[in-house]
Amino acid sequence: MENNFDLKKFLVENKLTYNSKLLSEAVEVPEWLKGKLADVHSKPGQGSIFAKPIDTVMKTVQQIVDGAKNIDQVANSTGTLTVSSPGIGYNLVLPLAQALKLPGAKQGEVEKVEGPNKVKVPSVATTAPLSQFASNELTVIVRPKKDEAGVVIPNEYIVLSAFPGDPNIPRASEWGGKFAVIIPAEQPISEGDQLRQLKPEKWRAIPVPTEYSYRLVYMYSDKPEYQIFLKAEPKQENYESFLKIAPKPMEVGDGIMVLDKDNKQVNSYQLTRKDITSPGQARPGELSQMTV
Repeated sequence: MENNFDLKKFLVENKLTYNSKLLSEAVEVPEWLKGKLADVHSKPGQGSIFAKPIDTVMKTVQQIVDGAKNIDQVANSTGTLTVSSPGIGYNLVLPLAQALKLPGAKQGEVEKVEGPNKVKVPSVATTAPLSQFASNELTVIVRPKKDEAGVVIPNEYIVLSAFPGDPNIPRASEWGGKFAVIIPAEQPISEGDQLRQLKPEKWRAIPVPTEYSYRLVYMYSDKPEYQIFLKAEPKQENYESFLKIAPKPMEVGDGIMVLDKDNKQVNSYQLTRKDITSPGQARPGELSQMTV
């Protein structure tokens, strides 16, 4: 005689549990989330941004939802899990009235992505540095997972978003002109220096402009992401300054590469544990290994 008894279904329908992983709550962190975070939360212009590589953020999000004990309650109520994550990012959404009090504040407008739509919201450019908006708060949005027919799947959940900064900011479409995206100033090392984002696959093809002598490339987990052009030969104090103004905090394994006008590597430095004082934050003054 065939046994068609479904233990899991029986337990779910009768709201029963048993001491086993068989009926564990599964939380999916979808692969498409990585692209969404990279598009919206990796550089200033649409809101709060991450200070760490998106791959690292994805791993952190997975750890958070795996360790959450009240995931069902959260997913079926507020949908938000907010935790402390040192050095996670920068809070770049503020009440408009507060934003307009920032140094050199200039109001404008930007388009912010919200699901499949784009919403026009206020923006405020400021001369305040990015470091002024550092935040240790990370919020994960998790909801019940549904099948193709839109029916909720019992005990299955999905992460829809994650962001650093103030967890109490409403959706962009609900701002009503009361909040603003903050666009902080880029902080050059000295007069003539230039900071720009790189496309990793193109970085070696970018020539050093004629008015500059060297360029330095920030290496985040072996992925070149930012460069600085210098008019003069890099000095020890430059490297210490780089750590202070790096677009994203540098971690163990990250580094700096120096290239000359012929695109040849002059030197490089990889951060070790002695350069780190706290997660995600490099310490200036410990770069004696890097000489030119």
